[in-house]
Amino acid sequence: MKGILKLASYVFHPIWMPFLGSLLYFELTPRFFPEEVIKAKLLAISIITIFIPIVFFFFAKKPGKGYQYVPIQSRRAKMAAFLFCHTYTNGTESNSGSLQLS
Repeated sequence: MKGILKLASYVFHPIWMPFLGSLLYFELTPRFFPEEVIKAKLLAISIITIFIPIVFFFFAKKPGKGYQYVPIQSRRAKMAAFLFCHTYTNGTESNSGSLQLS
């Protein structure tokens, strides 16, 4: 039973789902695309959803080279970081969310 659950956890892992869903779609639906287009799409999906996340994961896990948390000590530096983040997020959201009708 434990082996079946472990196998299911590997097969149904979220990193595989986009590729498996696309593969299932292309196998079950009628052939609207040529075979080489299907292979190219599956390769692109596997690169974007499987290979790139795994490569970034191993780069982040590399000893001494991963992301490090550096606490900010001074109040002035904390305020500068907060204002930068606040300005950046509000600046990008306000421009993209407005719709003007003429």
